[in-house]
Amino acid sequence: DAGFEHAHGLEVEFDDVVMSFLFLIAVWVGGKAAAGMRMPSLVGELAVGLVMGPPLLDVVPLAEALMLYGEVGLLLLVLEAGLDADLPMMRTVGPRGVAIALCGTCLPVCIAAGLGRAVLGLDPLASLAAGCTLAPSSIGIALNVLRAADALNTPVGQLIIASAVLDDVIALLLLTLLQALGSDASPASMVAPAVASVGLMAAAVVIAKHGTPRLVRLAERVAPAQLRSGGRAAEERALLLLLLLVTAVFVPLAHSLGSSHLLGAFLAGLSCCTIPRLHDAWIKQVKRLQSWLVKLFFAATCGFIVPVRSFASATVFGRAALFSCA
Repeated sequence: DAGFEHAHGLEVEFDDVVMSFLFLIAVWVGGKAAAGMRMPSLVGELAVGLVMGPPLLDVVPLAEALMLYGEVGLLLLVLEAGLDADLPMMRTVGPRGVAIALCGTCLPVCIAAGLGRAVLGLDPLASLAAGCTLAPSSIGIALNVLRAADALNTPVGQLIIASAVLDDVIALLLLTLLQALGSDASPASMVAPAVASVGLMAAAVVIAKHGTPRLVRLAERVAPAQLRSGGRAAEERALLLLLLLVTAVFVPLAHSLGSSHLLGAFLAGLSCCTIPRLHDAWIKQVKRLQSWLVKLFFAATCGFIVPVRSFASATVFGRAALFSCA
């Protein structure tokens, strides 16, 4: 087939271009169809990914690339959630968020581990591993549903997001503990991610309250005349650049310290949530790109990895039904 050849020997096949385009159309139509049936649009997007992706028809080219862009969409979604955070409200719901996160993590782990041990006869480590896989909450789905219901900035919405982010961190700590149990890891390496997560959260709150507002005021005083004369558009670009630079620090830092990169994205947004004009700039400059990348997250990143063909096995289906009780 004819393709498009570029420098460095890279070549893009025409059929790949057409199928990728058709996949994007199908994802958009699937989301709209689901919304028309009063379901979250992510249901239709996920269904398209299941059907067209590797689980069934496998007609989508470069699946890993689409999954990668989906992960970027999730990162932007979590970043926006931090940007939308209300610090006084988060402080109010904080203790309840911690309690919900602990319950939402510990209960599934205990139930699934107990079922695996008592019903399926798994060894203790395998039972614990089964429980840990069911512990994380899907912050992407939670954000998508709350935003669709216009409930993200309500006390309940902030409580859900706070608990979902903490749940993700706790699940990561459980994974670290699980890996340590199967190796010779030191106690310090098991505690380090928890300490790092708490430290990053404290740093983000301090930056949001005292750092970024002062930095913006300082920049307004010392900004070059060309920037000040650029009006609102130049100001929005500068604020977005600040947010992206903060994100470029928090996300790799959280990952390198053994915490969750999504926690880093949330805290980057939280660090800048006290800049009122930044949210408007995000809506104008990033929102549309983010919405398409989030569609790819549900259709590709989630949809492409669901082993639909395995559901035909009575054993797999039965065990899945058993663990769904957790």
